[in-house]
Parts: sequence; C-alpha cells; structure tokens
Amino acid sequence: MPKNDQIIYGAPCWVDLTNTDIEGTKSFYNALFGWDFADMGEDFGHYNIITIGEDAVGGAMQYSPEFMGPNPINAWSVYFSAPSAEEAVASAVAHGGTVMAPPMQVAEQGTNAVVFDATGAEYGIWQPDQRVGFDRWGEHGFPGWFEMQTRDFDASVAYYSSVLPVELGDEPMPEGMSYKTLNINGQPHAGIYDATTVMPESVPNYWTIYFIVNDTDTAVAIAQAHGGTLVMPAMDSPHGRMAGLTDPAGAFFFVINDDES
Repeated sequence: MPKNDQIIYGAPCWVDLTNTDIEGTKSFYNALFGWDFADMGEDFGHYNIITIGEDAVGGAMQYSPEFMGPNPINAWSVYFSAPSAEEAVASAVAHGGTVMAPPMQVAEQGTNAVVFDATGAEYGIWQPDQRVGFDRWGEHGFPGWFEMQTRDFDASVAYYSSVLPVELGDEPMPEGMSYKTLNINGQPHAGIYDATTVMPESVPNYWTIYFIVNDTDTAVAIAQAHGGTLVMPAMDSPHGRMAGLTDPAGAFFFVINDDES
C-alpha cells in the first residue's frame, strides 16, 4: 500500500492502546506484528510511538489511575481526522456526546481530543499538523478497517452521520443483521455493525480495529503462544479470513488477512 500522507477529514487516521502493562505486552505485539515501541519521554507522558521500520502504526500508553480514573483500561482507540478539534468536539456535544479529554495541542504534531458518542462509545479526534496519522494502512501490522460494535445501531448511525462528513453505505449482511459503512467520496473508511445479538450487555459500545496480517491462522497461533487469547475463532468473510483476539492485558482487536493476498 502507498504511504498514508493524504489528509482525509472524517476518516480514521490514528490508533492507540491504553494498557495496564505496556512493558509486558510489547513482546506480544512484536512477535505478532513486528512492532517496535519508541518511548517519547516524560514530556509526553511516556507515550510510545509504535513503528514498523520507519513507519508509524499508532501509539501506546500505560494506564494511569491518577489521570484516567479508577477503572483500569485495556483497550484500543480510534481517532478521526478533523480540520478543527474544537469544532469537532462542539459538534459531538451538540449531538449528544460528552467530552472525556478536551482539545490539547501535541507539540507540532497536531491537536487531539477524546469524546464519548451519544451511545457511550469512546473515540478520538485528531487535527493534523505535522503528523497526518499512521504512515501506512492495509498491509501486515498496520490498520486495515475500523468498526463500531453497537447495541444502539440506529442511534450510532444517526450520530456518526451527523458529526462526520460521511455518506452512509449499505454492506450486504445475512438476514436479521445490519451494517452501514461510513463513506467519503464514495470510498468506505469505517463501518457500524449491529452487534445486539452477539455483544454481552456488560460490554459498552466500542470502536475496534482490524489489523492486517499475512496469514490469519498463523497470527492466531503466534498470539496464543505469546499470552494472547482467542475470543472469536478464525472464520472466512467476503473481505478475508478474520479472528478476534485480546492481548495479554485484555485489549481486544481483530486480525484479518488481505483477501487479495
């Protein structure tokens, strides 16, 4: 895939991991995806940039009860590109969202913010400056797709079609299941899945990431050998063979092979 150097407002552009044991999970992700982690130092709260070679995949940070509240967090987050973080936050609030972290400039890289949507799902906003986002997508170890898992399908669709500059698309699904894609200039960039029948009531609505792997079954075996847990067994889909995993600390994500590989 080419370098991801084009700003597409409204599209996912960055991912990061909040984890109760970042140091302990680095070896897991290195074995699975070939990731390296660069600690940005105390001035940046020891935020890590995840890389493959010279290309950035996303970020990772250690959970801190002092700054993040008393409930431990082990989860991946998705950030959407916006021309103005301030305006994106204002739009989120106007459509029923709430602010978790107000806009904050990150050196010369850009400005970020974190909000909860109208159904309680958390997502990030990124106003790019020097950093557009992840450097590549759609190849091994990089993000390939982003999906809202929701029990409030209609509310989620209404919210994101209001706060993001997207058009809605229909994804063919088996009878009784619903899926909408979030399209920009005719191209799908993320999806919203009606997970009512499969998601436990105790799990809040959330965004998840599909990371591309060369071979899904091999990736599952590597993940399990390094302390990961298989949550959704490997299965074939129209877009590739996929599986759901958690890292050793419990953060959930999908792996999927490129169906053209």
